[in-house]
This record gives sequence, structure tokens and C-alpha cells, in this order.
Amino acid sequence: MEIENSKICHKRERTVSREGTPAKTKPDKFPKTLTPSQNKIRNADGARKQTPRDNSRAMQMADQAQGVGKVPVVNNISLSQDQWTALMSKLDKLDKIDKVAEDIEGLQVSMNYHAEVVEELRKNNESQRGQIEELVQQMVSVQAENTKLKEAFLDLEARSMRDNLMFYNLPEEEGEDCELKLTRFIKEEMEVGVEGLDLARVHRIGVKKPNKTRPMVAKFQSFKKREEVRKAAPVLKGKKAGVSEQFPKEVAERRKELYPVMRQARNEGKRVRLQMDRLYIDGVLYKKNNAGAR
Repeated sequence: MEIENSKICHKRERTVSREGTPAKTKPDKFPKTLTPSQNKIRNADGARKQTPRDNSRAMQMADQAQGVGKVPVVNNISLSQDQWTALMSKLDKLDKIDKVAEDIEGLQVSMNYHAEVVEELRKNNESQRGQIEELVQQMVSVQAENTKLKEAFLDLEARSMRDNLMFYNLPEEEGEDCELKLTRFIKEEMEVGVEGLDLARVHRIGVKKPNKTRPMVAKFQSFKKREEVRKAAPVLKGKKAGVSEQFPKEVAERRKELYPVMRQARNEGKRVRLQMDRLYIDGVLYKKNNAGAR
């Protein structure tokens, strides 16, 4: 009986000892998350969606392979350490390739945007070029019309001076009677009869300056008498005084440019006629930029 009680007590002690000892808990071998590259291993064969437990198991195998030298097993496929390292390297490269692809896609979008901007600018440029060409045509037309109007005005101004003659280097005196002085000059110096002379107006033109004689302009009532006086001008050759027709300033400058051509044509024995600012040589209108017009 004592022996049985001793066995029972010993059994109870062992039981208490077992129950009193805290149960050994297995350490948590599985990290909670996987890296993107490690996650790709789990999803490579189209398996079910990753769970935290799956990620932990794969992470544990990777840590064991790198830290302890054990061979990891992924989806029942055993990989060596070198194979695992090569796989991880390739996955990292794939991540970089994905990033480069995203950058290229962004550059493509940017290039497309700039191409649209350039196309819009090109269209605007073409539109503005068309407007500029239209404005240039309008300007050319306006200039042509302006030139036409200017010539018409010059012609009217010249016609208003048709009955006038200019007299040069007639002595100028203070308080002089221009009409009387001119009548005497025509009679005595030009030897033209003054009967029917009938001058409408005689005066000097220009600003009076010391030691300078201003020209005198006379308007004749009769164009016939005016021509008689003008044609008598050669008798003044060699004298200081002179006579000429009156023209607008611009027409007078054009005539001055034609004088050398007119003298050369006369020396060549050609018929010459100077009408306003137009020179005719042998009946052909002379053009400055076209010698063939002679």
C-alpha cells in the first residue's frame, strides 16, 4: 500500500511538474510582409492571392537561405543559393525596367504634347503669314494709288504754272516795282515788243537773304505772248540774266537730271523735245532705267 501511494505521489509530482512548466511556444518564423520582388515569386505561377502567412513563409525561406545557407523552396521548387541570388537580381532589374518604361511613357506623353503645341504654332504662323501677305498687297496697292494721286497733283500744279515764266539774276532793290522792272528787261534786254504784254502778276519768290538775288516769276495773261518771250531767251546767251519755264520743285529736279541726256542727244544730231519731266528723243520717250527707250 505504501508502495502504491509512493507511486501515486511520484506520478502526481511528475504531473505537476509537467503542468507547472510553461509550454514551449514556437517562435514566429514568418515576417508579416514580402518585398515586391519576393511577392512576384509567389504569384509567378498564377497561384492564389498572397496572404500574410504566405508572405511570412516565403520571407522565412529567403532569410534561411541567406543567413543559414539552407535551400529555399518556392511553390515546391527547390532553388540553390546561387539560383536564388540570380533570381533576386533579375527581379530587381525587372523593377528598374518597369521604372524606365514608366519614364519612357511619360516622355512620350510630353513629346506628344509638345508636338501638338508645335503644330498649333505652325498653323498660327501660316495664318499670320497669309495676313502679312495680304497686308503687303494692300500696301503695294495703296502706294501705287498714292503715286498716281501724287502725279495727278503734280500735273495740276504744273498746269497752273503753264502761263508763268521765271527770270533770274535781275538786280533786286528795296521797294522796287517788279512789273515795271521786268517790262523794261523784256523790251531792252530781250528785244521783245511790250505791246499786249499784259502781265497779270509779277513778284519775287523765296526768302530774302543778304548778297543773294531772288528769282522773279511773272504770270502772263496771254500764253501766246508768254511763248514769244520764252523763245527770245537765246538772245541772253553769255549774259548773267536768264529765262525759263516755271515747274513744281519735284518736276524741276527731274528736268535737271534729263539735261545732260538731252545735250548728248543733240550733239548726236537727234531730235529732242523736253515736255515737263518727259524727254522725247527722235519721238521715243526716254526712260532712265531703260536706255533702249531712246
